[in-house]
Amino acid sequence: MYESIKTFRPLVILCILCTSWVCFAQVQDPSKANSVPQVKKAAEAVKSTTVDPGKKGAEGGLPPAAPAFKNNPEKPLIGDVKAKDAVSAKANETKKPAATEDVVSADETAIWQSADAFTTAYNAHQAKAVSELFALKAEVTDENGNVIKGREAIEKDFAQTFEKFPDSRIQLEIGSIRILTPNIAVEEGIVRAQPIPGEGESVSAYVAVHVKVEGRWLLASVSDYATPVELTAHDHLQELAWLVGDWIEESPDSAVKSSVRWDETGNYLIQDFVLHVAGAANVSGSTRIGWDALRGHLKSWTFNADGGHSEGYWTRDGDSWTVKSHGANAKGEATSATSVYRVLDGDTMTWRSYDRVVGGVPKGDVPEFVIKRHAPMPGF
Repeated sequence: MYESIKTFRPLVILCILCTSWVCFAQVQDPSKANSVPQVKKAAEAVKSTTVDPGKKGAEGGLPPAAPAFKNNPEKPLIGDVKAKDAVSAKANETKKPAATEDVVSADETAIWQSADAFTTAYNAHQAKAVSELFALKAEVTDENGNVIKGREAIEKDFAQTFEKFPDSRIQLEIGSIRILTPNIAVEEGIVRAQPIPGEGESVSAYVAVHVKVEGRWLLASVSDYATPVELTAHDHLQELAWLVGDWIEESPDSAVKSSVRWDETGNYLIQDFVLHVAGAANVSGSTRIGWDALRGHLKSWTFNADGGHSEGYWTRDGDSWTVKSHGANAKGEATSATSVYRVLDGDTMTWRSYDRVVGGVPKGDVPEFVIKRHAPMPGF
């Protein structure tokens, strides 16, 4: 999760809406896991319910995997399972593995129902309802070895998480349920978490030990550990999913329209833009943003209708993105610049540009200003 530009305004807006500075420069210048790691055997899980956490480094600036049931400032979601595609994920859905037997026992069914109840309560941010699925002396262990003991402490921890991340969502994908004794069962799976809508997914694995108390299955312990999920190009691009939508800016002497969407594969973001400026030729073009696996960065390619083009690499620092781009304008002059995008909320961002060079000649910096998302544009 600012000031206007005045004389630069018509041209600067184009830069914000385009993912490359080059198109701005040309108008502005009059001359130019796959698999979840195997958990400990069920018998070991019952003897010692804490699973040694694994470590997973996030690539391309994506946030690290969130713990399944423990709040952590760096891994903010507790038990929060985010769907791989945040836009299409179904709320309160617990995914089940392919059936291996024709008959499912009443105990297994009860544990499935408990998992569904957990997901529903979590997504509704009902800390008390979540805690009531745990035994009185239950324990929750995150991937860093931090332990929360007791139903009351667990409820408090969930309440703090819901307050900090009011729009967090989860999705559980259960891998297996094993009934070890009439009163003990072990559940294994992964948690897909999304702390903030539109941002990247974090994934972690978990082992849950259930005990039957007075005929009801309750969680006795939950242990979380990082799972080495191989991120796809789509996963990396989730950090820029906030760009999807329509943006428009109009003034007496200019009009800028931009529309950002996913391509048919979900592995690229595509932006179409049009700029009308009084007394100057119209500029239009398209930008494609994707994941460069060789360099480990998000990369953009911009193609102007007049033949100008550029490419840029994106680097994230908190809520800001820095894009270093270079290319050529329609006259064959080399262009380069550094742009900074800063996200204020889901519908507002700021943009500025510096180190601007056209044909070897330095150009002035463009100060930061604000741009807003607008309603969809008919026929754009």
